[in-house]
Amino acid sequence: MAEKNRIVVDGKFVVLLVALVILATSGSALLTSRLLGSTGQEKVIKVKNPDFGPRIEFETIVVNLQSLNSRSNRYLRLKMVLEFNNDKILKDIDKYKTILQDKAIEILRNKTAEELAGGEAQVNLRQELRKEFNKILPGDPVTSIYFIEFLIS
Repeated sequence: MAEKNRIVVDGKFVVLLVALVILATSGSALLTSRLLGSTGQEKVIKVKNPDFGPRIEFETIVVNLQSLNSRSNRYLRLKMVLEFNNDKILKDIDKYKTILQDKAIEILRNKTAEELAGGEAQVNLRQELRKEFNKILPGDPVTSIYFIEFLIS
């Protein structure tokens, strides 16, 4: 009687079932890769890495900002890096570094915290500093100014 309730599984059936599972898995993986994968029509765009020029880092500058309200004292802490178009200026930069820092302090002290707030204001400040620095340095060598510290308090 014990043999009547026993389920007999044929070996061919097991092999067929395993093959069917493998086939279904492979098919779904192929279908998924086709639907979500590349179409083969994308273009590969090579981006040329920009060439960076020689750079110097200035000491941290801390200045009092102009205040619309005489009760509040606001200050700016700024550290910047100047990038030049060639190496020639690096030989003489020590002669100009003090003058450049003084010019930066002069420009920054005439700004308010509101004028310096926001990304567009920092872009404008970079342009203004670059323009003034290139007036001082021979040959307009300053190509970029990077702020590596910019804190208004």
